[in-house]
Amino acid sequence: DYLFRVGGSLGFDSRDGWSNPSQGWWAEADAWKTGGPLPGDGDFWTLNLDGRRFQPSFSGHTIVLSQLLTLQSGRINKELPQYMDYHLGGANTLRGYTVDDLGHDLFGPQQLLSTVEYRVPLVEPTEITVFGMSADLGLGGTLFVDGGLAWTKSDEFSFDRARFGAGGGLRLLLPAVDMTRLEVGYGQQGWVVHFATFSKMRAQRLRSR
Repeated sequence: DYLFRVGGSLGFDSRDGWSNPSQGWWAEADAWKTGGPLPGDGDFWTLNLDGRRFQPSFSGHTIVLSQLLTLQSGRINKELPQYMDYHLGGANTLRGYTVDDLGHDLFGPQQLLSTVEYRVPLVEPTEITVFGMSADLGLGGTLFVDGGLAWTKSDEFSFDRARFGAGGGLRLLLPAVDMTRLEVGYGQQGWVVHFATFSKMRAQRLRSR
C-alpha cells in the first residue's frame, strides 16, 4: 500500500533529561489524516494522546506514570488497512505476555496503555572508553505494572477485557539508544522474559511489540 498522510502535534516537555529523566512532564497530542482527499490508499484519522510524569522519590529513585490513548477511524480492511490495528502483548505494550498470548483476542484499531514504573539507579552513568571510543554507560533497576486494552466496537471497551502484568528488570543506559532493557514480567500465562531497546513508553509509540 501507499499511505500518504498529513497532520500535526502539540507537545509540552519539562523533563530534566531526554534519555533518563528523573523529574518533569512530557505530553503530546497529535492528529493525522491518511488518504481521503490525499493520494494513495486508506481513508482514516489517527489521534494519539500521550502523557508521562517523572516524579522524583528518595535517594535518586523515580516514579514514572504513563498513559497512551490511540483512536483511529475507519473499518478494518476497508478504510483502515488490517496491519494498522493494535495487537497487545510484548515488551512494549503489556509486559508479562507475548503477542501470541494476547494478540489473537486483544486487538483492534483503538488502544489504551497504562504503565507505572519505579526506577532505581544502580550504577550512575560513567564515561567508558573502548577501542578509543568513549560513551557514558549506566545501569538501573525497574519495578513495573502495565495495563492495556484494545478494542474495535464501543461495547468492547470494558474493564473486564483489560489485562495487567507486573515484574522487574534491569536497564542498561546507552546514549545512542536511550536504554536497553532486560525484564521479567508476570501475567495470566505465567512468567515471560523481555528484551528490548528504548524505554517502554517511547517504544510503544513506534508500534513495536
